[in-house]
Amino acid sequence: GLFDGPVGLNELLATGGTMSAACKLVKKFHPKKIYCNFIIELDSEFPNARKIFEDQGIEVTSLLQF
Repeated sequence: GLFDGPVGLNELLATGGTMSAACKLVKKFHPKKIYCNFIIELDSEFPNARKIFEDQGIEVTSLLQF
């Protein structure tokens, strides 16, 4: 539908720790899907951070990647 699940928004994806903790809390409500959006993703320094979410079926979007 129009609204499948909650959206997490954070300014920076580095290690993924902050948003991972938020997603863990959200999962207790059994949403159909979780979406995480970041303004900046530091994939050159933390290449496995996105994988933490994608392995759990969480869709990740970032505006800028460095």
